[in-house]
Amino acid sequence: MIVFQLVYVGLSIVLFFYCVSGRERMLHGFSLALMVNSVPLFLMPQFIGLEARIGGIPIAYLPIMAAAAPFFIRWRTIPKKFLPFLSAGLLYILYITATSFFPVFRFGTLPYYLAWVFNFLLFTAVASFFYRLDRDIFHRVIEKFFYLLIFACLLGMLRVLIGIADDANFMPMMNRNGTVVFIVISAPLLYYLRDIGRISPRRFWLLFFIILSTVVLIKSRAGMICFLFSFLFMHARLNMKTLKYLFLAGILAAGAFLFGAVDVSVDKLQSAGTTVSKFFGDADFDSTDADYQRYMLVQSALAIISDHFVFGAGVGVPNYQAAFSGSVDFFDRDSKAHNFYLSYFAELGLVGFVLLLLCFSFVYRFVSVNNVEFRSFRAIFLSVMLVMAMSEYILLPELWFFFGMLSGVAMKYKRDERMGYE
Repeated sequence: MIVFQLVYVGLSIVLFFYCVSGRERMLHGFSLALMVNSVPLFLMPQFIGLEARIGGIPIAYLPIMAAAAPFFIRWRTIPKKFLPFLSAGLLYILYITATSFFPVFRFGTLPYYLAWVFNFLLFTAVASFFYRLDRDIFHRVIEKFFYLLIFACLLGMLRVLIGIADDANFMPMMNRNGTVVFIVISAPLLYYLRDIGRISPRRFWLLFFIILSTVVLIKSRAGMICFLFSFLFMHARLNMKTLKYLFLAGILAAGAFLFGAVDVSVDKLQSAGTTVSKFFGDADFDSTDADYQRYMLVQSALAIISDHFVFGAGVGVPNYQAAFSGSVDFFDRDSKAHNFYLSYFAELGLVGFVLLLLCFSFVYRFVSVNNVEFRSFRAIFLSVMLVMAMSEYILLPELWFFFGMLSGVAMKYKRDERMGYE
């Protein structure tokens, strides 16, 4: 495994030098990072836990970090529009500096702390770059990225078909829920490509079906639920067009059921329904329930929040586990709650969580454009906020790259529209 890790680091270094050698290459570095995370690993099994990390950093993050680094090198100025976000981000970083390393310094906290610093800077650098980029170039970047994403989805389904894996996770170095987050933040851009005329309606439905099939075959409840809601976010108005789309989606889902492709996924969705009914009803959980451990982790997070309500326990798993041992005496698995809002409230406390939500409010303001072509940008943000209720992949560098890219493009459109540019 060590040899494989070194090879993977080597590929990331090669990707960095390739991207830094020219602006056109840098623009497509994000897409190439996706290929590094999928193509060389096609025949590899799923890696989990410590074997998929180096120095506490997931190996799957390295290619996108390598592709992002050239944006720092080319970063010269910050448009005034993004200064409020950067100011709120600076306050947030100062806050977690004060609460995460004192009074006890835990070395394992550093990767989590530095990830926040890196991602906030990544967002600002990418947003600043795309703010000055011609929109036609952005269209070309997104189009190429999307076809490579479709290629990765086909690889994932092929892994299932030939028996290499039992799900369609096309990035074996990443947990399948992390891959689902990646798909959720990418899929709505399919509508954007259709609305700007880059793909035909017929091709739109073909690509939509490939992505939907991949999500189903990944067998993630969070993925299926959030993919459905991202679809609904795109068609919020209840009219005949919306009903037509819902009817077509129902046909696709029925076909998947008939071909037996979603047996495991259906079981998971049924267990999710049982969990929700018990959580909000009078029935009690017991150790035989499929989601018993998840329920207990939620209760554990609530206990930590109660004891660290104002300032939190500090960012990172080591601080969370330390707080777990001091606040939880009814469960012995010191994992996080698989819910961003609960886990990070426990880590940040009320003060820090409000600061983080302030940062997200700026991002939402950036990507919200009153134009039909940009409706997918808002849908991406809302879908991410939804999927975070079922996962904790808020530190994915892909996520912050996407937010930065969409924010830059949207803010440039707003500026040009205000100034009367075409």
